[in-house]
Amino acid sequence: MPRLARFAVLLLILLVAALPACHGATADRQTVRVVFWAGVEEQRVEQANVDAFMRAHPGVRISLESIPDNYLEKLAAAFAAHKPPDVLLLDSVLIPRFLEGGVLLDLQPYLEGDSTFNEQQFIPQVWDIAVRRPPGGPQAVYALPKDFTPLVVYYNRRLFDTLHVPYPRDGWTWDDFAATARALTRDSNGDGRTDTYGTLVYTWMGYNIVWFWQAGGDVLSPDGKRATGFLDSPASVTAVDFITGLVNSGVAPDPTAREALGGQAFMSGKVGMTISGHWAIPGFRAAAEESATSLRLTDIGVVGLPRDAERASVIYESGWAVAKDTRHPELAEQVAKYLTGEEAQRRRAEIGLALSANRSVAADYARKDPREQVFLDEVAHCRAPWGTRIADWSVVEELIGEAIERVLLHRATSQQALHDAARLIDAELNML
Repeated sequence: MPRLARFAVLLLILLVAALPACHGATADRQTVRVVFWAGVEEQRVEQANVDAFMRAHPGVRISLESIPDNYLEKLAAAFAAHKPPDVLLLDSVLIPRFLEGGVLLDLQPYLEGDSTFNEQQFIPQVWDIAVRRPPGGPQAVYALPKDFTPLVVYYNRRLFDTLHVPYPRDGWTWDDFAATARALTRDSNGDGRTDTYGTLVYTWMGYNIVWFWQAGGDVLSPDGKRATGFLDSPASVTAVDFITGLVNSGVAPDPTAREALGGQAFMSGKVGMTISGHWAIPGFRAAAEESATSLRLTDIGVVGLPRDAERASVIYESGWAVAKDTRHPELAEQVAKYLTGEEAQRRRAEIGLALSANRSVAADYARKDPREQVFLDEVAHCRAPWGTRIADWSVVEELIGEAIERVLLHRATSQQALHDAARLIDAELNML
């Protein structure tokens, strides 16, 4: 989405907060509308969850609606029309936009009066993402955590075994990562073209923010209001030099070659390692089921991210929020609470799209598959993404991605590209 379009959506939400609410007199006060984004399998599981809630609460009807495309824009339009959903699923990076609009219900007062609720059931780093603790003020809770993922390195055990390359181990470094990528990069038939690459490089900051943190730097000032002095710092230059150096050295394909490899480059055995979140697993499973030449799930290893000056990963989360303008806040809060409770979490965890935010559910799945434990071990090194703290992150993210692309295309050095991007970001942040 263009930057101006994103700003228009945020402005719309802000305007909504300033308008008086009105509700149809004929609305059914026992109906709770829940919206989220989902594929077919997720819809099936969430329908089972809301069906269970309705069986336990006769007379309550839950209308479950999936909005797979243009989710933010459609939610903003619903709030603008004073027809918001009662319960809505929010990615962690969407929360600041809705908080600035003032359209989310603070759930803390409802939770305090509920003796059955215990926030300790949630993994702390995940719980904290939608919690705000103003200085001198009470804690506010704007979403209950559904699921989450850190980033990890997936690796092709079959390729490692074929090339006699040792599997990566926890605590490895950038140098180890680069050396492993070199060992996996081969022209196996001697035709002068690379047949297997060590890894993949993208310009998306959803992946790349971890390199900046690991180098000991960051992309914005702590208050999120300035990029100069941070994005163009020596640590950030080191991060971009490392990322783009993987391409320049040939162990990762350039953007054109990466596109030519296709979306199944890792599962087809053309790439030895790839960085992603837990969300990749359903795609891996589908590829394994559809093609006899694809990797099997047992061929895929998981290891934590390598480290440089620091060890760091990022945590992406989604949670159930309640619209401030709901007609029945108590009931909507009960629905959100049930959808994040252990019973619903166990049904959802079967899909494997993300890790359960519930401690016991996540631990149970980790006992079944040691690879799941790798994700949980990374949590101790995770930081919340910038998008959970500032509503304008998408603008920053796009400009940094463009800077990395300039370096990949040899149109600027890392220092120059980041310096230019920092100035542009400062201008955008001051304007918004």
